[in-house]
Amino acid sequence: LVRHGKKKIRFGSRGKKIEDFVDPNKDPHSYLKRFILEENYRDWFNRNYPN
Repeated sequence: LVRHGKKKIRFGSRGKKIEDFVDPNKDPHSYLKRFILEENYRDWFNRNYPN
C-alpha cells in the first residue's frame, strides 16, 4: 500500500490465487530474488508456471 498524495494505491491483486509453493510467512521478494539468482529455481518455475 502506497500513499500518493491523499489517494491510496494498492499494488498486487486480491483476486489472484496464491500458489501452493508460496509460504505466506516469507517475504515475496525472496521468491523474485531466487528466480533471478538461482538457475535451477528459475528452470523449475518456468516448467511449472509457463504463463
